Amino acid sequence: GEGRRPRRVVARYRLDVTEAVAVLKGGGPADLRDLTLDLAEAAILASGVSLGGAPRESLEAALNDGRAMQSFRDMVTAQGGDARALDNPSLLAGHQGIHKLTVHSDRLGYITGIDALTIGRAAALLGGGRGADGSAPDPGVGVVLGVQVGGQLDSLDQAVATLYYRQSSDHTAKRAQQLVIDALEVSPTPPTCSPQRVLVRL
Repeated sequence: GEGRRPRRVVARYRLDVTEAVAVLKGGGPADLRDLTLDLAEAAILASGVSLGGAPRESLEAALNDGRAMQSFRDMVTAQGGDARALDNPSLLAGHQGIHKLTVHSDRLGYITGIDALTIGRAAALLGGGRGADGSAPDPGVGVVLGVQVGGQLDSLDQAVATLYYRQSSDHTAKRAQQLVIDALEVSPTPPTCSPQRVLVRL
């Protein structure tokens, strides 16, 4: 199910925005780009709008030639945002004072599952969840997964995730690191089925 196959980023705001902008600029993680195209194509087909050709090809062209990014810039500006942040991530809220910790695999084999709830708990520990007092999540912290279901862990030095946290949370970051490791289900044999990007179309 979806809970065993989380997307790469678990965070609030800054990390999600950074990856989304990379896709709009024609790059970004391949799986996120593919998911973006899948969902956009489904929306266009459901709407009945014609793009004058195959929807997938038209969408890919918009990503590659800069039209998608320009549309997003226009939306940010129209809503009073600072479009400069799209080219300079340091202008995004939550960027200052962030530290990184690389999480390494402690096992060898194939990833057969990733517990999304446990990854979410790790992000919450770092400040990515709403506090018990109702305080807002920290927009700069989070967990970026570097592996996916079906991936092979062939070295104990292999990076499986990166944690983004505040310096005052060093001890908490270590606890979050262990949660990420615990979230990985590892088997000596690869999974029998490939994860789906879109589980259900309504």
